[in-house]
Amino acid sequence: MNRFRQTDFDQWCVFVALFTYGVIAVCGVSVAQGVEGDIPPPQPATFAGNIYGISPLPAVPRTAYDDQRQSVYILDGPAPMATSPSGASQAVYQPGQQFQLLDAPHSGASPVAYNTIEAPSLPPGAVVPEGYDHCDEPWSWQLMPDGLIWHSDLAGPKEPRIGGVLASDTGVDTKLDGTVGGRVGLLRYGDTADFRPQGWQADVEGAAFIRQDLTQNSDVDAYDFRIGFPVTYGWGDYQMKIAWYHTSAHIGDEYELKHPTFMRINYSRNAIVWGHGYFITPDLRIYSEFEWAYFAEGGSKPWAIQFGIEYNPVVRGWHGAPFFDINAYLKQENNWGGPLTVETGWQWRPMHGGQMVRTGFFYQTGPTIYGQFFQDSQQLIGYGLWYDY
Repeated sequence: MNRFRQTDFDQWCVFVALFTYGVIAVCGVSVAQGVEGDIPPPQPATFAGNIYGISPLPAVPRTAYDDQRQSVYILDGPAPMATSPSGASQAVYQPGQQFQLLDAPHSGASPVAYNTIEAPSLPPGAVVPEGYDHCDEPWSWQLMPDGLIWHSDLAGPKEPRIGGVLASDTGVDTKLDGTVGGRVGLLRYGDTADFRPQGWQADVEGAAFIRQDLTQNSDVDAYDFRIGFPVTYGWGDYQMKIAWYHTSAHIGDEYELKHPTFMRINYSRNAIVWGHGYFITPDLRIYSEFEWAYFAEGGSKPWAIQFGIEYNPVVRGWHGAPFFDINAYLKQENNWGGPLTVETGWQWRPMHGGQMVRTGFFYQTGPTIYGQFFQDSQQLIGYGLWYDY
């Protein structure tokens, strides 16, 4: 590996300044909208079908949930009344117990009432409006919640996930970079959505990053460890992260035996991260993270900046969708240079939740991500397979 060449400091500063200004401006707009309650009310929906024709929903719908976490519209007004065989009036809908399908036929017969623990079956020809499942849901405390507010940055080189990249170090050897880790929620105060939830959430993350040299009998060159505790916030299209993490770098035994003159360093850092993310569209996200290490040794220095853009459509099921992401990780210890990572390929999502499996092309250039070799430059081209949280 060749020694890292210093990037033009002025050009990096201008680029970072412009990008940071744009992110702050976007976040400012989002926060301002959030103060005003920026989530718009759902537009009036209609039912259409060859049986009932087209008719608007009542002006005061709200959302409730059945045992399968499906949303249904119920009337938020006086309970409809039906006449029993004895002639007495009785409520068809009891708040908290039953709801009435709003497209039930109006032929003069009593409307059909369904219990909220049952999965309703709509009449033929009925069209279900798009539901806003969690927009009106009151926030609550949840232990071990489903889903994450801030997902791992897809092209982030030191993000917790499960995956591997088979890549060629241009002019040198073929490497296998593996990551074994994950990120889970511990506590949330917010809604109960399992995908892009809103509220506050405390997570825990951890990962091991291992590099093997496949052209040298699969020798382990280096491995780094990371553990962190992020606190995240989400509101609408905006997310924020405040996190603490520790990382340490280690040299592989085989590499050290074959390179007896190599001087091992005690690379380690404890850092605070402040991150912002924003969905420009439901499929396109930008983010930036500012990092300060209050403890840094082995050549590590306090400041770092990470930013990127991700395109990953929310398409669920076996057919999947394309993705593209790019990330820059600029570090003070590299004279404000750093690895630039580009990934593109195909992804698959489950029917619920925010996890995904991706596979595709991988490219990375600049200083290596492994702490023992942080001063060395590399250019990797290859193919990867990732499972992201």
